[in-house]
Amino acid sequence: MKYLSAWLIILPTVTALGCGDDPKPVKAPPKIGTMVIEIGAQKAPISMTCYDVVLKDGANTLVGEKKRECLAVGQAFTWSNECSAELGRLTHAVTVHVVAAYLADGTPVTDDPNGPGDLAELVNPCPNGCTIQASCDADKERRVTFDLPVTEIAYQGFLDIAVETAISAETAEADVPAFLCYALTVKDSEGTVVFTQANLCDDAFGRPNTHSLSYVATCDAHPDRAVNTISLSLTGVFLESRVATTDDPGAGVRGEYGFTCDNDCVREVTCVQNSDITVAFAPTLRRIYPVGVANINVGTTVTGDDGEPVVGGCYTIAVANSQDQELVNQASICTEFHGVAAGGPADISYKAQCDSTPWPEGGKTHTASLTVESLYAAGAEPTASGLPPTATIDGLTNPCPAGTPCTMDFECDEDVEATATFALAFEAAPVAAQ
Repeated sequence: MKYLSAWLIILPTVTALGCGDDPKPVKAPPKIGTMVIEIGAQKAPISMTCYDVVLKDGANTLVGEKKRECLAVGQAFTWSNECSAELGRLTHAVTVHVVAAYLADGTPVTDDPNGPGDLAELVNPCPNGCTIQASCDADKERRVTFDLPVTEIAYQGFLDIAVETAISAETAEADVPAFLCYALTVKDSEGTVVFTQANLCDDAFGRPNTHSLSYVATCDAHPDRAVNTISLSLTGVFLESRVATTDDPGAGVRGEYGFTCDNDCVREVTCVQNSDITVAFAPTLRRIYPVGVANINVGTTVTGDDGEPVVGGCYTIAVANSQDQELVNQASICTEFHGVAAGGPADISYKAQCDSTPWPEGGKTHTASLTVESLYAAGAEPTASGLPPTATIDGLTNPCPAGTPCTMDFECDEDVEATATFALAFEAAPVAAQ
């Protein structure tokens, strides 16, 4: 029997790898950037503003949000948050809501953390939210800036101001104004200035060759402050055109002119929102010429009196110009205080002002009026005499009783002292027959 021998060779197993059997690649990290949201600072009268901020990516996925971020006036808002720079999500929407705002005198936000503050009185710049689209850049900052000023609701009306100034007295040609300048102020019912303008000149806002001016001002129509007060005043009277380089209404000669209006040039109106109201002023302007001086003299004689001698008297002196404007009305002018020795013990001399304006009617003519209040004997005090200013004074006939004073006309001129002398004769009243 023959035996066969054989070699058994064992070879290592080799496995061939195909393409589908490669190891899985490492996943790249997500692309991320930074979105920086800024909101500009509020200004007065806002004291505090609160915001909600929402950040969503291009797939409308919420990326981040800030709820009720409140900032005081002058503070700017800045918030940083990650954003996605992946394809399909690059464009982000940043939405800001103004959820509360407070006026300077409003309720502090700490007292009302959820309320809308004073937004009912304010204009919300984003009533439905303000949105800005911005692309996110990987590993970079993208800044998104909002300017969202909160303002008060414009409860505003308009005033059509009409000024018609008349020259009330004859004025020398050299003193006739070329144009006038005014100041205008509007205040609401709380006294807050709503509008002011101090350089309203009728050469700029008026009609040629007249002292007429038209101007539009604003008023406060808020329901709580709608009663507005308008004040007009004179700031300059110019005798010739202003020099262009000195456009100053205060450089005129206002001090030499009188400016008057009904109700002291003040008007009161109820302002209506977005409506026009006409407000008319009709001032009077007159040249104020220098004040003159009149010496009012009173001399008295008494006849037919067997009683105690009269040594003094008390009088009321009044002076009016030709326009019936009373310049002086002084009571209790008594001999004891105003007496002059040269004219006798019962004489007085009183200096009174007069007006040297050359009025068109009546000119410089003035009227001095004298009323005898009382006469008194030696040793009696004028203020204690108690004698009434009636038709008779302690048995003497009164030539100048109350109601029918004695009068005298005189002319008033600059730098000349005028004189009006009253010579009064007192007679004993007749005794009634028995």
